[in-house]
Amino acid sequence: MSASVRIRILHGALLVIVPLVSMGARYQSVNFIVETADATLAPRIARTAEKYRHDLAIEWLGQAMPNWSQPCTMTVQVGEHLVAGGATTSVYDRGAVFVWRMAIQGPSERVFDSVLPHEITHAIYASHFRRQLPRWADEGGATSLEHASVKAEHRKTLLQIIRSGRGIALPQMFAMTEYPRDMLPLYVQGYSVAEFLIERGDRRKYVEFLDDGLKSGDWSAALRRHYAISDLGDLQTAWSTWVNQGFPTQGPAATAVAATRKPGKAVVPDSN
Repeated sequence: MSASVRIRILHGALLVIVPLVSMGARYQSVNFIVETADATLAPRIARTAEKYRHDLAIEWLGQAMPNWSQPCTMTVQVGEHLVAGGATTSVYDRGAVFVWRMAIQGPSERVFDSVLPHEITHAIYASHFRRQLPRWADEGGATSLEHASVKAEHRKTLLQIIRSGRGIALPQMFAMTEYPRDMLPLYVQGYSVAEFLIERGDRRKYVEFLDDGLKSGDWSAALRRHYAISDLGDLQTAWSTWVNQGFPTQGPAATAVAATRKPGKAVVPDSN
């Protein structure tokens, strides 16, 4: 049996979830138990969580998920003074996943448009893969659901990290199974690589790529099969070029491999 905990990083700092002293209200829907101080807010959070769970499962997996055998307990704190973020905990045991818990906090707007879709994406991944994803892929995919203003901050942070020489070579990043001591580069770079791949296909293709890479252990072969990118080195070149060009919008037709593109200035350590 193993436990998996995902911890958000916001604006360059590790998020600290403030302990809830008094819940005040408890509302249960089919898949969520929401505990929060505001009795009027609890049902709205539960309904929104159920909608995200349904709609995002279709986006990521191509179909809605069956109801969980046990609801996920979600503790929520809403306040304009709180840093937006959350943490999701799940337990894996012999191919099963259970004991869901989420802790969510932040201003009301960010809770609804960023934190809820992010954390529920983690739960969808856990339900589908039934094992721990590489940290970059787990956080990267979930962060791609956040509000545009929040993602813009992540991009700014990424560029700062690159300029400071803290970027991670993609072969090294893909091999990471746990968070490094310096978590922020993995977090924002993972988001950027995930966004790059999702834009070249869609969310379902991203999940299929992760399925393939997890089962085969050969991420370069998975890249060739799903994105027509020859290996992790070419992904690094193509992604670096995209970052240097200012993150231009891509589309499903953008499948040219990095070797056919004019290389830009490398923004992360060489993959050799």
